[in-house]
Amino acid sequence: MSHIHALVEERGLDAQTVADRFDLTASQVYHALAYYHDHPEEMRAVEERRRELQATAEEDPRIVTCSEDAPESS
Repeated sequence: MSHIHALVEERGLDAQTVADRFDLTASQVYHALAYYHDHPEEMRAVEERRRELQATAEEDPRIVTCSEDAPESS
């Protein structure tokens, strides 16, 4: 939901554009935005957890965060 919020309300993308990108309906995008705004403490906690995980990953080179970090398979 925070990703949808960021795309629509921070980047200014149209709800239908976001819906098309994620195979959603515009109604689902608006429901996600409503949930985001109706549950601010939960959204803050989710964002804080994401920041904690990111900081941990930056400190530990063994943690894979994207495909470029993954070891090549043989």
